[in-house]
Amino acid sequence: MIITDEKQQVLVAGAQSVDAFTIKASAKAFQILSSNLYSNPLGSMIRELSTNAYDAHVMVGKEHEPFHLTLPNSLEPSFKIRDFGPGLSHNDVMDIYTTFFESTKTNSNDMVGCLGLGSKSPFGVSDSFTVTSFFQGEKTIYSAFLNEDRIPSIALFHKEPTDEPNGLEIEVAINADDFRVFNREVNGQLKYFKTKPIVFGNSNFEWNVEEEYLYSGSNWKMVKGGGSPRVVQGQIQYPINVRNMGKEFDEASEVVRELLNKSVLFEVNIGDVNIAPSREALSYDAKTNQNIIKAAEKILEELPVQIAEAIQSEPSEYLARLKYSEIMNDLCLIGSYRQQALVNYLMESGKITWNGIDVSSKNINIDKVYFNENDGLYIEGVILNEESFGQYDYMSVEHLILALFNSQGTFIRNFVSRYHLDKKVVEK
Repeated sequence: MIITDEKQQVLVAGAQSVDAFTIKASAKAFQILSSNLYSNPLGSMIRELSTNAYDAHVMVGKEHEPFHLTLPNSLEPSFKIRDFGPGLSHNDVMDIYTTFFESTKTNSNDMVGCLGLGSKSPFGVSDSFTVTSFFQGEKTIYSAFLNEDRIPSIALFHKEPTDEPNGLEIEVAINADDFRVFNREVNGQLKYFKTKPIVFGNSNFEWNVEEEYLYSGSNWKMVKGGGSPRVVQGQIQYPINVRNMGKEFDEASEVVRELLNKSVLFEVNIGDVNIAPSREALSYDAKTNQNIIKAAEKILEELPVQIAEAIQSEPSEYLARLKYSEIMNDLCLIGSYRQQALVNYLMESGKITWNGIDVSSKNINIDKVYFNENDGLYIEGVILNEESFGQYDYMSVEHLILALFNSQGTFIRNFVSRYHLDKKVVEK
């Protein structure tokens, strides 16, 4: 992923000398950047190594081919991940793989990685792990470990010819108490990977990543059943915390602010949002905040059109309005939708029509309503509108229409008389 790196001209007036800050290669620094970097070390290791495996496949045009995961079990108590990318030469291992903040992926948004930290994530789980590179007919095995000073180190242990395909395999020893969490973490961390890895080591493993969506558009999905808003970038999901979005959130429209507090999933291009070094959260700079708001505004363009399409098959205006009401209730899972900014926006948009009639308005046209044969009454051409109902709001109008369709003639006469409708009740 390309990282935004804006250079600026700095004028230092009157300075006698200028020196840059440096970082000391100490055990404390390495601990902060590896084992202490993640709030969820095990899940982060799965995510980071899987992302690296995916990127390796992108490098050789295999992004639609699965890499392999082996989950730990009592017979083989280690986690393995094997990709079929280009592999690494010995120089690549020593100069790139083992260097913090060194990455070959910072010039392309086709790949997810960029920080040069994810390959070190196994140190958050274990003091050592094995790296095996399959590169141009040679298999080379390395041991990455924390030395006596707790500084990450690497040692070459073995080389041999091989006919296995190029790629990289990482193996990490896992505590037996952690075996049971791998199913959950693999499902959670890799939920939005378009090509899921092939999973070995646990015959009971199942992918459980299905979601139901009320509506979805070009870059958004409204998740059924609730939950927090999220961004998916590079197949990784990041929660949206609006409290960290600052003035960009405060200055957004009321309906956008409401959307960013709902269970909405936004899919953005790699590079659209910046991420924290741990890749567990977003980095809420102005660019990230603005692109999240633009993604929410896309819903306001596309959702009215989708709702209008959903009601077109209804045979009457009355049924179209009932369908519209059901949709509004689905969109607002909590409270009366009359108090919701999204529904108010949709009602005022004028885009939700059935046969040219704006079904989100309060004007309701009933051409003919027939009742039971005993009284033989019907209303013809009656217009029920906001003025007719006075104090009643749209929901009351809907309830009264339902009453009309289920009431006796006496109620109809009283109803017409009470609201001074200018169409008379005609007896057959």
